[in-house]
Amino acid sequence: MVITLPQVLAIETLHTAGMTLFAFYVLPSLDSLRGLTLTFGVGFVPAVLKMFDTQREEGRKYYIILADIVALAIQVLL
Repeated sequence: MVITLPQVLAIETLHTAGMTLFAFYVLPSLDSLRGLTLTFGVGFVPAVLKMFDTQREEGRKYYIILADIVALAIQVLL
């Protein structure tokens, strides 16, 4: 699948708009603990979803899965 320049620009514009809303509208209206929790969720949710992502038919190597689990555990513990 080839992504064209207008598609990339649209995706990046939506991403930038979302991050701007998050930083300047959502975070100031929350207390520190809830803002911190939401900020951690920005990295945690993609880490969980990456564990189930396979690009190849034969699946993922065991050490890649182990690295994903370790990265997820570090995000949860810190």
